[in-house]
Amino acid sequence: MSNDTPHLTDAPGRPGSGPRPTPRPPGPAPDAPPRPVPELAELETLAERPLAEHVTVLDAVHRALAAQLSSAES
Repeated sequence: MSNDTPHLTDAPGRPGSGPRPTPRPPGPAPDAPPRPVPELAELETLAERPLAEHVTVLDAVHRALAAQLSSAES
């Protein structure tokens, strides 16, 4: 095929000739490092904390990670 021959996908009624998808607005780069989650540092303090506080710390970590995951998916 020479360079001046149109591609078959450019012909009407051929695959690829339909409407083009709308480009999505740019999001974070796929290689961008994840944002730090300060709540994760609290996990290191669990050994010194009373057992009753463990649930509070783990709940805060869970909420922070869920929020980060939610923002990454949108």
